[in-house]
Amino acid sequence: MKQALAIILIVVAVAAIAGCQKKPVKVASSEPLIKVEAEKGPALPLDEVIAGGEDALESTESTDLLEGDEFLNYVNRAKQRDRDDAATSSIATLLAEAMTNTLVTMVDELQSAMVQGLSDIGFTETVAVSQDSSGTSDSGGDMSTDSGSTGDTQDDSEQAQLSTYTSTAKGFSIDFPSGWAISEGEDGDIETVTAESPSGGAGDNFLENITVGISDLPDQLSADDYADQLMGEIEREVGALDETERMDVTIDGKTAKKVVYTYDMAGTSVKVLMYAIPNGYKGFSVKCAADSSKYDGLKDLFEGSAESLSL
Repeated sequence: MKQALAIILIVVAVAAIAGCQKKPVKVASSEPLIKVEAEKGPALPLDEVIAGGEDALESTESTDLLEGDEFLNYVNRAKQRDRDDAATSSIATLLAEAMTNTLVTMVDELQSAMVQGLSDIGFTETVAVSQDSSGTSDSGGDMSTDSGSTGDTQDDSEQAQLSTYTSTAKGFSIDFPSGWAISEGEDGDIETVTAESPSGGAGDNFLENITVGISDLPDQLSADDYADQLMGEIEREVGALDETERMDVTIDGKTAKKVVYTYDMAGTSVKVLMYAIPNGYKGFSVKCAADSSKYDGLKDLFEGSAESLSL
């Protein structure tokens, strides 16, 4: 709007200046504009009379009568030029002030709009340190900062070195260690999502892993009963278990059971941190497994991951 007003003002000013310059000066020959009589003294040169106007004429001491259409036209044109110059100067000054004010206002508004635009997209002056979030998980879920979108997503969390994995289909989200390979599968009637650590080389006989299990429950079970059911199923699968810890905890506002146990797998002692979380007629479990010799170094990571479960 202000740009349009500035353009209109410029056009009007130019037209006014042009009009001043082109307007003809009309002098009636029968009624001279200036007629001066003087009694004595030398005649004033014509160019000085034209430059000085009436004041110059009145100060002359010429004994001649100064009159005539041609002379009067010269004088009138000189005065008209003075008036045109004054009008042009005044219009130019007003135009310059108006353009300056308009430009200052436009710059201020543009700066405010840019700041607001940058604020709307979340730009700040701080430097964000990002992790590598390229690629997709083995299950086909994309890594994204939008954990509320449909499908499976993974969102980096730098402070805990974890990434949020969300499965809308299975109804949960959890923070898995960043860089671990994620895969989906089934273990009998239990649906699973597993994050597995990268291999440490030829001597790495057991890959640390965190597995979320989801199963249907025929009845609503207590956390302790659900933990017993899970321990029975695991024992049938891997053999004898040595339970070393069991305690009540809360996961996502729900009562859960935390169990620690060990078992032997082909000569390697495996230590597992397990959480049993019944949720109505659905049962959720989180099992964090590592070589017993490495477990203590991974305990905080395992607990942070498992206790981030959201249903």
